[in-house]
Amino acid sequence: MISLPSAVDEHQLVKTARRVGVGIYPLGDYGSGSRRIGPGLVLGFASLGPSEIASGIECLGQCITQLLSVDHERR
Repeated sequence: MISLPSAVDEHQLVKTARRVGVGIYPLGDYGSGSRRIGPGLVLGFASLGPSEIASGIECLGQCITQLLSVDHERR
């Protein structure tokens, strides 16, 4: 699991990452009421090798940067 900056919409990040082949899950979907968790991500990489993990993390970083720049442009 990783935490995200509050400025990142975790559901939009999941959609953006999946478009480039990175499967992640929003952490905010877990918990209920005042015990909500997030913003954050659940990462699963048990069936991936080290180079695939590194590539996925690099893509994820690019997706976060993209979403933050789009959000900043809207303000």
